[in-house]
Amino acid sequence: MLHISAYRSRDGIWGGTDKDKLRLLGRVRPDMPEKMEEHELIKIEAKFKPQHISCLKIIAKNLKKLPEWHPAKGQPAWLFVDEIFLN
Repeated sequence: MLHISAYRSRDGIWGGTDKDKLRLLGRVRPDMPEKMEEHELIKIEAKFKPQHISCLKIIAKNLKKLPEWHPAKGQPAWLFVDEIFLN
């Protein structure tokens, strides 16, 4: 599960014309699953107004602790990102 969170001020999707002057474009925080799903792919979209940018920074963080229903509950979660599509 891709988890782009808003725990700290610089989390989320940042963009701009200069890598040193990025501004927040959007934040996404998907809902926590309520049970274990086997081989689940989750599509997460972040929408923001069309604009010209040359630099994009995506900050995605894993869950600090797996939920109670997970076999490895309480342990840090892994975060895998397979594909990112930009349109």
